[in-house]
Amino acid sequence: MWWMDTEAKIIAYSSNYILIAILDHNGEREWLAIGIYGWPNNADKHKTWRLMKEIRDYLEKPLIFLWGL
Repeated sequence: MWWMDTEAKIIAYSSNYILIAILDHNGEREWLAIGIYGWPNNADKHKTWRLMKEIRDYLEKPLIFLWGL
């Protein structure tokens, strides 16, 4: 999922997302990356946006959303 000597740890996942902590050199969480694979049907797109909002509101660290992985 990442590159070079970057430390990463999977925190949570489902069929629609993967939440990864990017760690500093001491193994502490520095920021978060969220890979989103939203619902494919147009009628369900609101579920993708709701999921992204719920994740963002729950987390305290800086994060980046990676769409359509």
